[in-house]
Amino acid sequence: MALCETSTTTTLLSNCRDQARQQQKVVAIIQARMASSRLPGKVLAEIAGRPMLWHVVERVRSAALVDLVVVATSRDPIDDAIASFCAANGIPCFRGHATDVLDRFYRAAQHHGA
Repeated sequence: MALCETSTTTTLLSNCRDQARQQQKVVAIIQARMASSRLPGKVLAEIAGRPMLWHVVERVRSAALVDLVVVATSRDPIDDAIASFCAANGIPCFRGHATDVLDRFYRAAQHHGA
């Protein structure tokens, strides 16, 4: 009987999780900035013929539970290259405050319905 109860409980939990999942949107937000004290521009540095940011986005997109991948960057002109890269590659990009990272993440999530 315990095996049956465990099986039923597991099925019930799985069904609840699936229902909750249908109502929620999982948005992965990748922080990317061109400014870096040690290696400026590293997010667009090429690795195996593609920018590092492309590799990170593709890896995160492969996650089974992620519905949308968004790149969050600042409104600073130095980060225009990131926004251009995202636009050219069909990657949603959110631009926010340069120094308030929490606000940038919050607004990116809010903007994309997370």
